This record gives sequence, structure tokens and C-alpha cells, in this order.
Amino acid sequence: PTLDRITWRTIVDATSQLQAVQAGEADIAYYIDPDTAASVEADENLQLITGPSLAIEYLAMHTQEEPGGPVANPQVRQAIGHAVDYDGIINDLMLGAAIQPATIAPEPLLGTVEVQDQRYTTDLERAQQLFDESGVGPAEITLSYNAAGSGEGGLDLETLAAKLQSDLQRIEGLTVNLNPMDDATRLEEYR
Repeated sequence: PTLDRITWRTIVDATSQLQAVQAGEADIAYYIDPDTAASVEADENLQLITGPSLAIEYLAMHTQEEPGGPVANPQVRQAIGHAVDYDGIINDLMLGAAIQPATIAPEPLLGTVEVQDQRYTTDLERAQQLFDESGVGPAEITLSYNAAGSGEGGLDLETLAAKLQSDLQRIEGLTVNLNPMDDATRLEEYR
């Protein structure tokens, strides 16, 4: 069938997207969060369509001493990689609607599936060992993120940042400060 017109209306809040569909004001809600997805599944008048995506969420870290500080040390970055509770993010925050790729490239792009067994695993003992071996001593890092935004899959970035802070601070001697920022300022500072 052909369409005479498509109107794309941006509704940032996932609950408002769902309400617009339920009220007949919209036909499709895109990019809803896991809790809202559960509400769609429970509504017999709605259909939830899911599938693989090339969307990816990652931690970007400076690898140079200035401005990277402690994360310029490869062992600190590796310790961070082993401290993240990937299962908690995937199963508790995303309600199973995510996977953990091994690289910054999302699955199924070329080479990503073949290295899946090399992805980081949560290993607090290894994280602590790497951090201690790094020699950075007690360290403080800042996690900057888009304060008003949602991550991939609709996950609230404030929730994700708090989870990461909690996960990373399980490394004895590492303090993580949260720095919510507007997106334009955050990107400018990172560059």
C-alpha cells in the first residue's frame, strides 16, 4: 500500500510515546524503554515488534595522560572492563533486551561474532588485581553523560550512570564521580 503522508513527531519520553499510541494520536512508538515495552506486551490492543539493532552503548575513555588521567593507564581501563556487571545491565536494567558485544562494533558486523568469546567478563578479583598493578594508587575518575537523555534501547542514562558508578566503585581505591551534562557541552569537552 502507498501512503499519502507520513508525519514524524518527536516524543522523547517513552511513557508519552505509549500514551500517544494508546490514545490513537500516533500509530508507532519507536525507541521505548524496557518498562514501557512490558506495558505494550500486556496491552492486547498493541503489538510489540522487536529485533536486532546496530545500536550500541559504550564507555569512551581518553588514552592519553592529559586529559585521561588514571584511565590513560591500560590496566585501569582493563580493570574497569572487568568491574562492569554486564549481566545486571542486560537482565535487570534492559530486561533482557540487549546483548554484550565484544567490540565497539555492534553484532553482526564483520568480525564481531568471531571474537565474541573475547569479550570482557565480570571478574572483580581480576579487576582489583589489574587496578593494583597499574600503580595509580587511589584514583578518582569522572563519568560524564547526557543528563536529559536515554541510551540505546531507551534506558535512562541517569540509571545507567548510577549502575556503572556502583559497579566500578567495587574496585578498592577507585572513586567515580557522576557528571550529568547537556549533550553538546559533553561532546565538546570530550573532544
